[in-house]
Amino acid sequence: MERAIKSNPKDVRAYWTLGTVYQADKNYEKALEILTIAIHLDSSYNLGFPYRDRANCKNNLRNDTGAVNDMNEAIKLNPGERYFYVDRGDYLFNLDKFDLALNDYTKALTIFDKHTSARLGRAKTYIELKRYKEAFDDYTQLTDTSEYSAYDFYYRGIAKFQMNDKINACKDWAEVSSVCQEAKDSLNKHCGNEQGSPLTKGLPQGWRT
Repeated sequence: MERAIKSNPKDVRAYWTLGTVYQADKNYEKALEILTIAIHLDSSYNLGFPYRDRANCKNNLRNDTGAVNDMNEAIKLNPGERYFYVDRGDYLFNLDKFDLALNDYTKALTIFDKHTSARLGRAKTYIELKRYKEAFDDYTQLTDTSEYSAYDFYYRGIAKFQMNDKINACKDWAEVSSVCQEAKDSLNKHCGNEQGSPLTKGLPQGWRT
């Protein structure tokens, strides 16, 4: 790609591809620099995906406000791309703009109802908004947990706990308590960490911390 750029300094595709290589290598500052050149050369190239990649770099560099701005541009270019709404929803969530994040996750689900990341994002946003029943309803539609992160189990535990399913809430928190401090804290606070405590009694071996 560097040779291609040297031979044609206006090769947008080469800049974008090189930027994604740096992005994959987690060299986000260099990726951001290269992707910015690509966007300056042709801001409409590939229907917003260079903006999406640059937004990812900004997110990893702890600039979620900049990431949201890039996703705004990506969505202008490609308003039917569901992944763009999920990404912007994630960045808005990080900024505690939960109502806006909820709108984006819901928009993604109107485009494709089976989008797991959108439903997980909406469920955790409902929890932040204390709309626990709606969060619980979203989680019940997700029977495959293979795409869950540790925080998804933590948030699902909150939904279950608020819906008076304490035993299964404790199971969710215990599942990730070794890697998620919030889950560990919830487990200890609500479930007890002593042998035979009311909520942990009868749980399978290994569920307790």
